[in-house]
Amino acid sequence: MPEGTPAVGCFVIPIIFGSDETFQTNFSGDKNIWPLIMSIGNIPLQYRNTLVSACWRLLALLPIRPKRASKVNVDDEKRSALKSVQDVLKSLLQKALAAMWKTGIKLTCPDGKVRYGHPVAVGWIGDYPEYCKLFTTIHGSCPIC
Repeated sequence: MPEGTPAVGCFVIPIIFGSDETFQTNFSGDKNIWPLIMSIGNIPLQYRNTLVSACWRLLALLPIRPKRASKVNVDDEKRSALKSVQDVLKSLLQKALAAMWKTGIKLTCPDGKVRYGHPVAVGWIGDYPEYCKLFTTIHGSCPIC
């Protein structure tokens, strides 16, 4: 959790992030995008994972280098693309969420009282390729170690 403790009467809003590389053949040939999505952790699983509930919100569409791109400076292009992904995630997690954690978000609760909620990132749902991109590891190695 970020530094500092919320005041008495406040509550924590658990934020779950997710990603899954999507193939966009109808729109852009062989290009891929990497959607970054989020949901709130206290929504029951049976509601959060149904399509009609709209519990997952799109935060960003991050482009992925086309497979048929030129072979000149491939490593530099990959590093640059992964750095841009990490920069977006750092700005989102370190700046935006940290600021909201400190100040809180004014919310009206079901009982009618106004309280402050403090969002914090609690998890990331992704498969192996997303973890490799997130931690900039080589495909075939362990992104956790």
